[in-house]
Amino acid sequence: MHQATGLRRTIARMALACTGLALAAAPVRADFVFFDSLSGFNAGLASFGIRDAAVTFTGPGTVAGPAMTLTGRVDATNTLVNVTGAGEDLTATAGVIRESDAGTLPRATITMTGSGMPLTALSFNLDPNRTTGGTFTLTATDQTGRGGSIVEAGAPGPLFFGVIATRGEVLTRAVLTTSGNSANSISQLRAAVPEPTSLALAGIAFGLVGLVRGSRALARRSR
Repeated sequence: MHQATGLRRTIARMALACTGLALAAAPVRADFVFFDSLSGFNAGLASFGIRDAAVTFTGPGTVAGPAMTLTGRVDATNTLVNVTGAGEDLTATAGVIRESDAGTLPRATITMTGSGMPLTALSFNLDPNRTTGGTFTLTATDQTGRGGSIVEAGAPGPLFFGVIATRGEVLTRAVLTTSGNSANSISQLRAAVPEPTSLALAGIAFGLVGLVRGSRALARRSR
């Protein structure tokens, strides 16, 4: 009897410890970190234990346009990424998103849905219409409506935008807006998912809790 009680206490302590670790890996408040360089973004992914993958516009469930909303897919996670322009049809060709009539993009809204693991990061290149002047703003939002933004000025060559949700929240929406300039295209759109470590810890914790409850029920029946 004493041995069974000790075993239940040990399992309970292990369950609480694992639950604490799982919760620590995914707090309830989102923090967004923004990047204006690919090297910095890749370093951020590695630091937070996140892996990214290309968003493709071929295969099941995708829409490459011309359409008001394009739908890409992150195959590894069964997650769909929607890109909507500012009232004009868009087309995705070889991973490059632009307005179908060869116009410019004053605004683009990127939303993420799917039944797979949630997205925690997003990145893309933007080709400015003019190499100087104006600003480009990327605003990211999590599932609670909280978020942040980054502003970049027009410059020669593509501008890089990257955002990572560092506290395990879900990146549900990103809006690109322009002022005094516009975008010719968006390319190399990539999305990221968290490593499954926190999910595994949560699974272990719940499994141990189940063992505690089972052992208690068995002890009551044996009395």
